[in-house]
Order: sequence, then C-alpha cells, then structure tokens
Amino acid sequence: MSNSLFEVPKSDAGDNGIAIQKRVLNYSFPTHLHSIFELEYILDGEAVTYIDNKPFLLTKGSLKLCTPLDVEFLEVQSNVTLLNINFTEKFISPELLSDLATGFVVTNVDDRLVTLLNDEVDQDKPYSPLYQKSLLNLILLDIIRKKNLNLPQNEAN
Repeated sequence: MSNSLFEVPKSDAGDNGIAIQKRVLNYSFPTHLHSIFELEYILDGEAVTYIDNKPFLLTKGSLKLCTPLDVEFLEVQSNVTLLNINFTEKFISPELLSDLATGFVVTNVDDRLVTLLNDEVDQDKPYSPLYQKSLLNLILLDIIRKKNLNLPQNEAN
C-alpha cells in the first residue's frame, strides 16, 4: 500500500456498528480505502468525489455511498457540510448486499429518512438500534432503486 493511501478503520462505525456525525470540510480529503460502508449526505456546498477513479459531482441533496472495496478521493470545490454515516455490514439486509458491490452517487434522496436517522443517533429510546437499522435499510433501498432505474448519478464530466 502506498504511503499516500490510508484506510478508514472499522472503529469509525462506533461501538454499535453505526456512527453518524455532521462535518464541514473546507479542504480536499486524500485518497483512502474504506473498511466499512460510508454514506455521506450533502447538506451544502460542492465537491467532486472519485470512487475507484470515477468522478461524481456532489451538491446539496446528493448522497454518496462507498463500500469496503472502494478507493476514494474527495476534491472540495466550496465548503461542504455533510452528514457522515459509517456502518458495518451487520446493518445491511442481506438482500441488498449484491447491489452494494461498488460505490456510487445519487441525487433526489428522500431527506426525510436521512433526517429521521440523524435524529435517532445517540438516543436512549426503546428499540433504537432496530429503528436505526430499519431507517438505514430504507435509505439504502431508496438509493438502490434510483441507481437501478438509471436515474442521473451526478457523474462529473
């Protein structure tokens, strides 16, 4: 592995296998691997992400998925505010795994689901882990449908 390549560790998914945080990036993020799944929902700003050397434009409302097999580089165009969701395979319904073989970007995400998931993090409510898992799977179903229906994926040219 090259010195310029690092890996996002499984611990970034937290003790429960899922971690959500809001981040502001005003710098490009170097080339890295993922040992976990990563969803990033863009709240504001613009960037170009390269997933396995394929460029995708990220703008407000787009959602990026990276898998444990992807190599990613993020080039920030203007300050990017995002919701970062790191999770392990145990949070994914087995039926969805084959559709998550490689990373991609979709637009027109149902932000209500993302908001509900964000609001549920760090809650000590009954069934919170199950609720988080269910919401994450609904988000994944939504973006997989959009990807499979060949809706625009914001590919950068």
